[in-house]
Amino acid sequence: MLCPISLILAAAVFALPATAQSCPGSPLCCHRLFYEETPKMAAIIYSLDVPSSEVVYPVATGCFPVGDPPNNSLVGCPSPRIQVCCTSDNWGGRIALDCQPDPTPSD
Repeated sequence: MLCPISLILAAAVFALPATAQSCPGSPLCCHRLFYEETPKMAAIIYSLDVPSSEVVYPVATGCFPVGDPPNNSLVGCPSPRIQVCCTSDNWGGRIALDCQPDPTPSD
């Protein structure tokens, strides 16, 4: 028999936002999402010295963490920006690699 506290804990786990369960890291709010290489994207990647072996599309540009927006930004990820989940974002917000649109954006 489950005790009431177990039921409350189980309910709390299932009530977690999907972004906490679906994103490998923090959701990002990005300016643009590139699904394939373009001359502009190739130039940005080259300027950041990202090894070509690490580049996985889609690639997002102009990103910041949704939970930590810049001082002059609204909370969340307002349109026309796009909220994404990425596996690699080690380039100071310039680019993030292997990104997918977040299924549960927080506008």
